[in-house]
Amino acid sequence: YHLLERVLSEQCRVTGKGTDKKIEIKKAKEVPSNSLQNPSDSDATYDGYKGTGYQIQMMETYKEIDKDEKPDKSKPNLITYVDVEPAHEQDCDAIQPAIDDTQFRGCAPDELQCDAKYGSDENVQKAKEKGVTIIAPTMGPKESPKVALKD
Repeated sequence: YHLLERVLSEQCRVTGKGTDKKIEIKKAKEVPSNSLQNPSDSDATYDGYKGTGYQIQMMETYKEIDKDEKPDKSKPNLITYVDVEPAHEQDCDAIQPAIDDTQFRGCAPDELQCDAKYGSDENVQKAKEKGVTIIAPTMGPKESPKVALKD
């Protein structure tokens, strides 16, 4: 019952009054990304880029080696952080908890190479305060709104 109630409240609206009440389906853009996607998995959410379900945040160590150099087997590449979260969560919000967790466990990096979405000015500054240097490409320019004839 609760899941049906949730689907109806997230994806429909009641219009009209009295005996003229009707249920209308909301347009896709009106349905929040954290809405129920699957009644058998009520925690799965939606992201327009990633789709329905979950995403994983992960950190790992690595050592860059030249092609002629032999790998140092005493220092393996290791996964140091994993977090599974709903698909609608923003990547930019994942970096600070990852740094905090790895620092707590004593395996935090000095340098963190990551995707542009993790490398916001705010994340770079907060990481620096924690002794971690974030290296990330900059985000491209935001698309400017197109001017239409009606403007």
